[in-house]
Amino acid sequence: MVDAIEPPIAGDSSGAFAGVPFLIKDIMMTAAGVPQGMGTRLLGNDVYVAPHDGELMRRFKAAGLNTLGRTTTPEYGFNATTESLATGPSRNPWDPSRTTGGSSGGASAAVAAGVVPVAHANDGGGSIRIPAACCGLVGLKPSRGRTPLGPDAQLVILGLGHEFAVTRTTRNAAALLDLVAGPKVGSFIPFANPQTPYGDSIKRPMQGLRIAIAPTGFQGTAPTDAGISAEVVRVGKLLADLGHNVEEIDHIPPDQEQVHRANHRFWMATLAAASQTLTTAFGIPASTDVYETCTLKGIQDGQAMSAVDMMEAVQIMGMTGHQMGAFFAGYDAVILPPFAAPPIPLGVLEQNHPDWSARRFYDELFSRFNATAPFNVMGQPAITVPTGLVEGLPAGVQIATSLAREDILLNLSAQLEDATDWFARRPAVSVANL
Repeated sequence: MVDAIEPPIAGDSSGAFAGVPFLIKDIMMTAAGVPQGMGTRLLGNDVYVAPHDGELMRRFKAAGLNTLGRTTTPEYGFNATTESLATGPSRNPWDPSRTTGGSSGGASAAVAAGVVPVAHANDGGGSIRIPAACCGLVGLKPSRGRTPLGPDAQLVILGLGHEFAVTRTTRNAAALLDLVAGPKVGSFIPFANPQTPYGDSIKRPMQGLRIAIAPTGFQGTAPTDAGISAEVVRVGKLLADLGHNVEEIDHIPPDQEQVHRANHRFWMATLAAASQTLTTAFGIPASTDVYETCTLKGIQDGQAMSAVDMMEAVQIMGMTGHQMGAFFAGYDAVILPPFAAPPIPLGVLEQNHPDWSARRFYDELFSRFNATAPFNVMGQPAITVPTGLVEGLPAGVQIATSLAREDILLNLSAQLEDATDWFARRPAVSVANL
């Protein structure tokens, strides 16, 4: 039964994933004829059916992937755990009482359990990296503009949203990125692909990279669990043993007060806009009959924002991106935690909490999952890589680098795969013991 949960050997040419079973996340990317529920009761009973394939879906099909169905997401993807009123909880294969992470929680649970070897995912604040880390997978958030978003949207969450996948291995992530990355006609950010395919670049380990490790992550974030920080330190020592130049630093700039000043506004405005679009299209007013409490309050907060509020958020995006670019002038990559603590129990982060304001929910969310959203605001690529266990649950590390250098992330991820025993481990719930 072990073979049933091993990923296929992926190549690096068109059709390399021919016949490989695949799942699509129930938000953002469209697939012709497939209902999209976005984790909300408003779109229950297949209210909306996509009229056409998005550009990324066309590329997934061209790669040969065989779509079997949809995976769950929290309401509007606005949570780091996947347990909406519309679909119920997605459970972590390593411990079914714990979160899968979110918002690509259904995708990550399916890949970790061996249902499929790869699944579509997207990331507006950590939604690829958090569930990949919670479930022991490789989760790459590409650079802003690396993968296509159109034709229906070009700047999802005003540029915070990125599309790709979660995979069992770095090799499959690299091979799939080769097949789906690159600009299309009319791309808002026409990002050219590298001269050397990612699948080829990971075959030759990079040497002597300048790597910073930040065991507590960003400046001004909530405290990080000692075990999670210790895993970052352990991985830093491993990379030093592999010949890299590793330096421990106190924290990563910029200060998170500014980052979250922008991030909060982008998310509230997006909730308000999505609600307005659906209300106009289907005539269903926003209320607690169709929305979870914190979602509805976020919609209301977004409706109250001004154009000046949003322009200030865009200015912060540019300023913090510049600061992070300056940071990477001194380092090729930085290693930091993927989140503040091991995967939390289900029910802790409740999007339908009757007493929380939208801001309280936002703060609860980003204090627990405190290390991913800045890279959405700033645009740099980042990846979570499974390396070990903390309290019996997947932990791993997050790696980030400068804009357009996914080759560095994938190369370091492949080196860590070769240097650890992660893939000898199996979750408690998988097709091997169903």
